[in-house]
Amino acid sequence: MPPTFVPGAVDYEGAMARDFNAGRALSANSLAVWRAAFEPYLTRAGRVVDVGSGTGRFALLLAEWFEVIVIGVEPARGMRDVAATLGKHCNVFYVGGRAEQLPLGRESLAAALLSNVYHHIADRAASARELKRVLQVGGRVLIRGAFAGRLGEITLFDHFPEAKAVCEQFPTLEDTVARFAEFGFEFEAVKRVVQQTCASLKELADRTRLRADTTLVLMTNESFAVRQAALERAAASETQPTPVIDTLDLLVLRRVAA
Repeated sequence: MPPTFVPGAVDYEGAMARDFNAGRALSANSLAVWRAAFEPYLTRAGRVVDVGSGTGRFALLLAEWFEVIVIGVEPARGMRDVAATLGKHCNVFYVGGRAEQLPLGRESLAAALLSNVYHHIADRAASARELKRVLQVGGRVLIRGAFAGRLGEITLFDHFPEAKAVCEQFPTLEDTVARFAEFGFEFEAVKRVVQQTCASLKELADRTRLRADTTLVLMTNESFAVRQAALERAAASETQPTPVIDTLDLLVLRRVAA
């Protein structure tokens, strides 16, 4: 049986928080392609919430790239503690809170980013309701990540098929659009964003070794060890670096109902 994905079941207070940035670092290529993907929606957007901001990697980038104020909302104290050590920006603030109950004022924001977090939310209806509450009419929700049924271009899954089985339990794109439509959002766009995640299999193996990914955490220790060992062998046999190219989705939804 595939590992069972349970939203909110992974502990982000200890080793996961400590190793998250090393295991999920953004390459120079990734930074460039995601800046371009976000730009039409976030340039001078005013105030943006980064829901499930984790260690703050996107919160800082959005403030630097687009001259916006970013409020990072993150439930895990361990993640917020790491974010506080990464660097400071006068327009970035972190608060404790959950997607289902955002500690923000009504219609106080122009946009929301959910990066690799939507599938973690236990009550997605409540989160859509909250995003409607805090976003202005015309405000956008940007959901970055993977959707079930759209997982064919992620290299990690070639080496860890159990991780793909976990992701197939994530929400689908269609279900996500329908869920937000219930709360006054309309579909605006979905973009397939191609990024070079790693420069080589060796770099990929260095990252997966940290197991700083929910899909890897949910594998049994025995299965993970077998798959990691196979990846290490493939990395060691590289005669030339093999770039790791992945495709993720950026779903854009716009609040239209009062």
